[in-house]
Amino acid sequence: MLLTKIKGIGEKKAIEIGADYAQKQAVTKIGMFLQEHDISPAYSHRLFQNYGLTAIDMVTNHPYEVLSEFGGLSFKNRCVCIIARFRKS
Repeated sequence: MLLTKIKGIGEKKAIEIGADYAQKQAVTKIGMFLQEHDISPAYSHRLFQNYGLTAIDMVTNHPYEVLSEFGGLSFKNRCVCIIARFRKS
C-alpha cells in the first residue's frame, strides 16, 4: 500500500483510510443519482447507512420498501416521481 510508505501510517491505519474513502465515494455516487432525479442529495448518507452499496438499486427497484422506512413527505413525493419515470422506460 502506498499510504504505508508515509511515516506514521501503518497497515491498519491505511486500511481504515481506504475504507473511509470508499464509503465517501459511495455516498457521493448515491447523492449524484438522487440529484439526477431531483431529490436532495442530503438523503444519500442515510440511504448508504440503511442499504450500503445497494442503495441505488433499492431506490430504483424497491422504492416502496425505501419509502416505508423513510419519513418526510418531500422525499416520498420525489420517490413517486422516480417510480413513474422508471415505469415509463
